[in-house]
Amino acid sequence: MRFGIIVLIKVLFILCFFTLSGVNSWAYYALRAAYDQLNNYSKSIGDDNKAIELDPKNRESYYNLSCVYSKMNKIPEAYNYLKKLLNAGYKDISSFLKNPDLKNLRADKGWQIFYNNLKK
Repeated sequence: MRFGIIVLIKVLFILCFFTLSGVNSWAYYALRAAYDQLNNYSKSIGDDNKAIELDPKNRESYYNLSCVYSKMNKIPEAYNYLKKLLNAGYKDISSFLKNPDLKNLRADKGWQIFYNNLKK
């Protein structure tokens, strides 16, 4: 519990800094990270979506949404956000094979076809 409070305090400080400097997309991204650490995925998803509303090319939020949905075993949503990530210009597809948060997605029967199509 103490770890969670410390994380939230740090993120709230970051949120205040970014909000005052006008970089709101990154403020939501930072807050999302705290919720993700606390396994509060619904708030994490909400903040990533707010970050995307403010900056539709926010690749980090698309990637994080894919990871969160994979961890929640919501595979269609995870694929959806990987596609949005790629459409936003993300190129490092090999990271999909290394990221432990995507393990449920990689276990899906359609993963190999999806990944092979990316390599073409």
